[in-house]
Amino acid sequence: MREVRAYGVEREHVALFGQVSAAFKAAHLRYTRLCAVPSMAYSIAAAVLIAGVYLVCSLLVPVAIDRLMVLVYVFARLWPLFSGFQGQLQGISSCIPAYEKLSEAIAGFRDGHEEHEAPERQADFSSWREAQLEHVSFAYSDTEEPTLRDVSFSLRRGSVTALVGANGTGKSTTVNLLLGFLMPRTGSVTVDGRALQPGDMRAWRRQAGYVPQEPLILNASIRENLTRFHPSATDEEIIEVLKSAMAWEFIRRMPDGLDTTLGERGLRLSGGERQRIVLARVLLGKPSLILLDEATSALDYESERAFQEAIRRASSQAAVVLITHRLATIRMADQVVVLADGRVAEQGALAELLSRDGGYLTGMVEVR
Repeated sequence: MREVRAYGVEREHVALFGQVSAAFKAAHLRYTRLCAVPSMAYSIAAAVLIAGVYLVCSLLVPVAIDRLMVLVYVFARLWPLFSGFQGQLQGISSCIPAYEKLSEAIAGFRDGHEEHEAPERQADFSSWREAQLEHVSFAYSDTEEPTLRDVSFSLRRGSVTALVGANGTGKSTTVNLLLGFLMPRTGSVTVDGRALQPGDMRAWRRQAGYVPQEPLILNASIRENLTRFHPSATDEEIIEVLKSAMAWEFIRRMPDGLDTTLGERGLRLSGGERQRIVLARVLLGKPSLILLDEATSALDYESERAFQEAIRRASSQAAVVLITHRLATIRMADQVVVLADGRVAEQGALAELLSRDGGYLTGMVEVR
């Protein structure tokens, strides 16, 4: 869901989900009919037969006691058919309350969503130059302890920012705030001096590309893994971004090329190849803001170098935010922001922070 929202393709995926659900519903109803209709027809035929025999024997033809007992026995053997028919009706009836409750819940969710959804504004962020977090504080609803406290720093297009710190210091929360998945409790996220509002988020996310630590790879072809998030992309554009992401070489060697099915969670790919596919998906949208959440954590040395080279190329026109614990990746950054206990503990150029005694980056170098 986060990646779908990050690419601003919620409506397309809602429509796709509707199509899949409708197809599943049609198949399930057909299956139920195929199971129920023969059984129902058989039950009705049996009931008509028993009634007919009884009428003939009681009204038209005198029947002896022994023969009537045989008739009762036959009726007793046929009775389970009636019981089965009644059980099917009971099964259907037992599902109706749950169906009604589910329908009410869906209708209530839809009404509540439409009521609280902020109207989309026709904002244009295509030429933005600087985004800032200004005195941002945030706490999740299930805790009063703030995750971020008075965080301030800026991002400029054409620069790379490394966001580092120990686990749990608020790095991923910061990315979620930049993408508008979360809203600050205090402070604001601004673009060229204008505070982002809920109605701006879809337009702002169209400028963003997001690479999570666990990349989303669909059980579909390489082409669909890219066009699902960028429906209007052509094959020429897809091949171009795959080359930029250092992915085209291994894709062209696959038997079906772009039509190769990648398997569940990209089973047919290595960790580095999955990351390059996701990076190509990001680059296909020509983003002006690229956020990488531990995107190089699973890469080997060669894959990381290829990934870094692709990011360097993209950073000429975009602001890049790297969440990382790897010093080799941090060296790419023009500025480094160190978070500790939800605050900005250090901020500046890498060389400057490495010269500080007792600093976080100094400690990283000493450990290595």
